[in-house]
Parts: sequence; C-alpha cells; structure tokens
Amino acid sequence: MLDKTGKALLLANMAVIAVFMVFGLGFAHIVWTYWIESLAIGVFTALSMFMASIQSKERGGLIAGISMSGFFCFHYGLFHAAYLILLSALSIWPDPGDFALLALCGAILSLAHLYSFSENTLGRHEIEMKSVLSMKSVISQSVETYRAIAPMHLVMLLSVAGLFLGIQDAGARTLLVLLLMGIKTAADLLRRG
Repeated sequence: MLDKTGKALLLANMAVIAVFMVFGLGFAHIVWTYWIESLAIGVFTALSMFMASIQSKERGGLIAGISMSGFFCFHYGLFHAAYLILLSALSIWPDPGDFALLALCGAILSLAHLYSFSENTLGRHEIEMKSVLSMKSVISQSVETYRAIAPMHLVMLLSVAGLFLGIQDAGARTLLVLLLMGIKTAADLLRRG
C-alpha cells in the first residue's frame, strides 16, 4: 500500500503523462523532464543528508554530515553535468516553444519530491530515526538515491535511442513514450512499496 508521499508521486507521474499525451511530447521531452526530476531528487537528498547529520548523536556528526553531503553534491552534480554535456553534444533539444511545458512537467515532479521531503524529513519522523541510526544512514541514503534514479536514467537512455531510431509513425512514437513513462512510474511505485 502506498503512503501519502507515494500517492503524491503517482499523481505527479500521471499528471506528467497527461501533459505528454495532450501536447504530443516525445522522446527529447522525456529526457529533459526526468533530468529535471533527477536534479530535484538530488537537492532533497542532500538536504536530508545534511539534516540527518545535524541530528546525529555521533561525535563529529555535523562535520561528517557536511563532508558526506558535500561529496554527494559534488558527485551527483558532476554526473548531471556530464549528462548535460552528452545531451548537448548529441543535440537532444526539444523545440524552444516546449520549454514552458518542460518546466511545468519538471515542477510537477519536483513538487511531489518536495512534499515527500516535507513529510519524511521535515515531519521529524525520518530525522529522529536517522539520528538513532547514525551517520551510516547518510551513506545508505546516498546509495538509495542512485538506486532510485537508475530506472529513470535507463528510460532516459532508451528515449535517446528512440530519438536516434527516428520513429516516424506518430502512433508508434506515442505508444513507446507511454511505455517508457509507464516503466519509470512503475519503478517509482515499486521502490515506494
């Protein structure tokens, strides 16, 4: 059964899929929408890691937490910067007129992650639990974040493949976009349990 944050993420994913269907968005849009979502996940993970370190009962928890969340930001940021360079080099850009739709889709998904952060981290439950579990939870949170975004990035890579295959049939393209977005949504839900 999904908790409130899982339901919010499902609703956000369904809203984004609806935007894609209504406006006929394609593979390049998937890549950029999920790139934006992945950035949001990284921001909220870094904030959660930092907050857990503040609450840590271990000696040096704050310094260790700042170091770990700083390393996470550097590594995660480098990963996304490399992705940005790759996408730019491959000239994977949506039409300029679609940037507002991408911003809308990115905002919808980011708001779902903000809600999760608010409920799970600012809601004290997660912080109290992490402070008991120690700084090991900061490391496991970093690992969990990469596990969480792996299916999303697989869908992004498959979307790039779809672009390069040059699928011309609109029906086939729509079906593949739905399939890829469905895979990502299912992975989100399985992870949320």
